[in-house]
Amino acid sequence: MDYYPKFGFHAVEEQQPAMELAGKGQSGTLKKLDGQSDEDIKFIFDLAKSKMPLADRFSTTDTAELLMFYSTYVFPQNIYYWPEKEMIILMNIEGETLHMYDVITNKKADLQETAARVAPPEVKKVRFHFTVPVSSQIKTEAFRGDEVLFVRPASGLVLPDNFKHPVTSQA
Repeated sequence: MDYYPKFGFHAVEEQQPAMELAGKGQSGTLKKLDGQSDEDIKFIFDLAKSKMPLADRFSTTDTAELLMFYSTYVFPQNIYYWPEKEMIILMNIEGETLHMYDVITNKKADLQETAARVAPPEVKKVRFHFTVPVSSQIKTEAFRGDEVLFVRPASGLVLPDNFKHPVTSQA
């Protein structure tokens, strides 16, 4: 951790969005994709190239190649396609928590609705691993992960409050 400050970088605290669920869920029909299948990888990459930002206040762009690394090596068994919404979701369930790592779509997405509709009935909480639009249903918690975001201040750079650097955009 001492390496980056020597070059003018400083650690920035991220906030992780989370949402409590109190519904039945699983009304979206999902098709499981395989991060090791050439056909599925091509499909994911084609949609990732035209991916819309998920939040106006903080998003990454032009990261399709990095997203493909995560699809192939980190989350190859956690990729789902929702044909009705033309959306790919990288997600995993741990106990009663649904972890949403990314949503790939070229349309505006209601992330609250998406989470509520794809979560199985046993899920009580959703943790988003990226910045989401501000909502009264979605709260933020201090992010406690293994990685630390380092930023080198630039003239005019102002980071928003309550943001989470997308996990699938981290190199």
